[in-house]
Amino acid sequence: MAADYADTVPSDYSSDYSSYHKLEVGCNERYEYEEMRLRNSGKSFCPATLQCYICWPPTIAGQTATASCPVELDIAYGLNGGNADNDCNSDGNWTALSNVQCEHILLSGDVCRCHHCDALNYISMVGYPVSLIALVVAFFMIVGIRALRVKRNKIHANLLASFICLYTLSLFSVILYFYVDPAPPLCQIITMSLSYFTLCNFVWMSVEGFYLYALVVLAFRLEPDKIRMWKYCLLGWGPPAILILCQTMAYVFQENKESTSQEPTEYQE
Repeated sequence: MAADYADTVPSDYSSDYSSYHKLEVGCNERYEYEEMRLRNSGKSFCPATLQCYICWPPTIAGQTATASCPVELDIAYGLNGGNADNDCNSDGNWTALSNVQCEHILLSGDVCRCHHCDALNYISMVGYPVSLIALVVAFFMIVGIRALRVKRNKIHANLLASFICLYTLSLFSVILYFYVDPAPPLCQIITMSLSYFTLCNFVWMSVEGFYLYALVVLAFRLEPDKIRMWKYCLLGWGPPAILILCQTMAYVFQENKESTSQEPTEYQE
């Protein structure tokens, strides 16, 4: 059984989860009628699925689906086209890919890999640890040396802490990319955490800028040193958490709405 995949593939397909999700929804909608027909026939089959940017059609149990490599990826990155097979076992579950000729799929199995991202990730594997070491040293200098424990440096320590958390998660995500094929829930948690700490970076920069501005320009109208540290912490860590929480709730609501709208209706011949 052959299948052509001609949906639009995002240019940065290594990390664009939202674009990949849209392709996944499109793949399910594409074969919705055929799945209803197979379901009503009573035959065991593997449902349509998007795997490594290849849209696999619903396939009767015990048969093999053959699909062409995504044309868009071949054109965009100068890859050689080809096909790949996906076996549907007797239980109606997809097995590992076989006879893979697509260059965007690792030869070791069904793990997708960005064709141009290896060099960038190797640089990240070196750059993130170096940055983390410098950040941790600076953080403990501020915390450990009594003479440096002034409010301005405490604010700066929180900024360093947000960078430490961000780079630690970034390094963790790079390690997952190389050695693990993480489940989608873990990817979502990492993505939300990266977004949160990125927002915290900018908010703490704003807090530090406000402190310096108040110290220099508003010295006679506002004394920033009299503002308690917990208020700065609330301002630096709180708003990003609220924004990410709202984003997560909106995402869950949209997911539930799409899954509800995609429930197949009863098909009658």
